[in-house]
Amino acid sequence: MFTQVIKLNEEKISNLELKLEQVEETKRLEVSEMFNRFFSGCIVEGDTIKVSSYGSEQITFNRLDEDKKYSKELMSLRFRSSWNSVDEEGVPTISTSFYSTSENSLFELNRMILIGKVAEVLVDFQDDILAEFETIKLRFKDEIKALRKDIYALEEASNEARAEIKKIEEDALMEKLFNQGITFKTDKVRDLPVLDIRFDYRVYGVQKIKVTDKTASGKSANISLEIATRRWNPDRVGTYVEIQTRTFEKVRMSKVRDLVLCNTKSIA
Repeated sequence: MFTQVIKLNEEKISNLELKLEQVEETKRLEVSEMFNRFFSGCIVEGDTIKVSSYGSEQITFNRLDEDKKYSKELMSLRFRSSWNSVDEEGVPTISTSFYSTSENSLFELNRMILIGKVAEVLVDFQDDILAEFETIKLRFKDEIKALRKDIYALEEASNEARAEIKKIEEDALMEKLFNQGITFKTDKVRDLPVLDIRFDYRVYGVQKIKVTDKTASGKSANISLEIATRRWNPDRVGTYVEIQTRTFEKVRMSKVRDLVLCNTKSIA
């Protein structure tokens, strides 16, 4: 049942994420059209104005480098409209960002011209740009918020279902631990689980573990272990695996539980 819930939720999430992506892209295109309208006079042929895909709150001006091998960012603008990033009067602003250099190449001199033109547009039209951007944001705000809320709710439901599945699986392992015991299998003896019996005593090569009894509080238990140890064979060249059965009393159940749950992939 829980697996089916997760599967259905994943399908719904996928559809909602696709719709959210489409809405975000529509918003981005509108913001891009607005920016191009204001700043098209600042760029030359081959330049591009790119709007960030998430939130559409940052734009970059890009131009091919001197060798025309890759697109290089000339400068960027970012909207500062959240509660903790406004100017002293509490009014949303546009922040600028660009690198400084002492290079006097033709590319860098032309970049400075673009920066100056963008600055002129901001001086004259910053309020208009902000107003249009906020209008676009508000038009898409409720739809984007609702989609994200629905996605979050489905993800939470799936996480709860996964937690239930995990609990059922863990309870089954604990039941097996108290009945027939749990056997581990690895390609190499040295990869078998290790159990801390006491703070100063550790057992390596646990091949099988079984709880034979536990205290009234359930915090400690008596356990039986099958321990695998690789030994040198004195009669011929090579080694063999020796299996010993040992019992230990009043071992912390938390350590036993961790041993089992941390080695589920090795359970035979």
